[in-house]
Amino acid sequence: AEEALRRSELNLRKAQEVAELGSWTLELCTNRLEWSEQTYRIFGIAPDTPLNYEIFLERVHPDDREAVNAAWKAAVAGAPYDVVHRIVVNRAIRWVRERAELHFDAQGQLRSGVGTVQDITERHAITVELRRLSQVVEQSPLSVVVTDLNGRIEYVNPYFSQVTGYSRAEVIGQNPRLLKSGETPPEEYRRLWETIAHGGAWTGILHNRRKDGSLYWERAVVAPIRDAEGRITQYLGIKQDITVQKQLEDQLRQRERYQRALLDNFPFMVWLKDTHSRFLAVNQPLAKICGLLNTDAVVGKTDRDLWPREVAERHQADDRTVLATRRKKAAEEQLFEQGKSRWVETYKAPVVDQDGALLGIVGFARDITDRKQAEERLRLAASVFEHAHEGII
Repeated sequence: AEEALRRSELNLRKAQEVAELGSWTLELCTNRLEWSEQTYRIFGIAPDTPLNYEIFLERVHPDDREAVNAAWKAAVAGAPYDVVHRIVVNRAIRWVRERAELHFDAQGQLRSGVGTVQDITERHAITVELRRLSQVVEQSPLSVVVTDLNGRIEYVNPYFSQVTGYSRAEVIGQNPRLLKSGETPPEEYRRLWETIAHGGAWTGILHNRRKDGSLYWERAVVAPIRDAEGRITQYLGIKQDITVQKQLEDQLRQRERYQRALLDNFPFMVWLKDTHSRFLAVNQPLAKICGLLNTDAVVGKTDRDLWPREVAERHQADDRTVLATRRKKAAEEQLFEQGKSRWVETYKAPVVDQDGALLGIVGFARDITDRKQAEERLRLAASVFEHAHEGII
C-alpha cells in the first residue's frame, strides 16, 4: 500500500509538471496551507519557504493584485473562484489561471479548500494573437469569405454584409453564386475554380449583385487554405468593392474618347510634351504628317525623331524658351519640301499643375500657306495701287 501510494504521488507530480498545473490545500482548523512542488515552481518560490496569503500576493503582478484580492474575498463569501492574472517570477511576467473549491460549515464559515494554479503563459500569448487576428479580420475594410471545398460559405466578416446587404446568417451554408449578376462571363468562373482547385491563387474582377438588386464591382483574390500537412481544406476570398473606382474609370475613358475625337477632328496639329520635349500625346493630323499610322507611334519620340535636324533643333529651342520663361510663344516659319514652300504657324504654352509645378508644353501648329499667299497677293495689289500713274479713288 505504501509503494502504491508512493507511485501514485510520483505520477501526480509528473502529471502536474507536464501540465504545468500546481495544486494547493487549505485547512483552517489546523491553519495549514500546503502547495505542491509544481505550485512552488510556478511561483518561483523555494519549497521550504513558509507559506501565507501575503507571500502569494507579493508574486501577483501589481496591476492585478486588487482584482485578485477582490476575487478571493468574494470566494470566501461564497462566490466561485476562477481568475486569470499575471505573476512576476524572476522579473519575468507569467500568466496563470487559478481555480478553487472552498468548503464552509453550517454557519457559512470557511473551513477548508482545495485549488489549482496553471501556467498558461504560452496559451495566453496564442489567445492574444488569435484575438488580434480575429479583430483584424472582423474590422477589415475588405470583404473576407471562407468556404469549404464545395464552395459552401463557412464565414464572412461584417464588411461583407455591409457591401452585399446579406447578413452572416443569410449566407452561411450558401454558395457565393448567390451574388452572381450574370454580367461576369462564365469562362471567368471556370478559370477561378480551375486555378484554386490546382492550388493556385486567382485574381480578377467580378461584377456582382447585392441583395437589393443593385450591381457592384469588386476586385477579388481567391486562394486555398492548407492544413499543417499541406492539404487544401478551405478556400479564402478577399474582395474589395471598386464600384466607385470603376465608375470613375468609365467616366475617364469616356472623357478621353471625347477629347480624342475633339483633337483628331481639329484641322491642325496638336501635341503635348513633357519637360524633356518627349511627346506624351498627339492628334491624328500630326501623326499623319509624320508619316505614321497612328498617334501612339509618336508617343515617346522627340522632334529629332520626326523632323530634319535644323527644324528639330529650332523646335526644341522654342520648347526650352517656353519652359524657362513659363510664357506662351507664337511663331511663323517657312518650310521647304521637295522644292515647294509652305508656311506654318506654331503656338506653344507651358502646362502646370494646381500647385504650379511645371509638367510640360502644349502646342498646336497649322498650315497658313494659303493665308500667306493671300497676304502676298494683297501686298502686291497694294503696291500696284501705290505705284500707278493714274489717280485711283
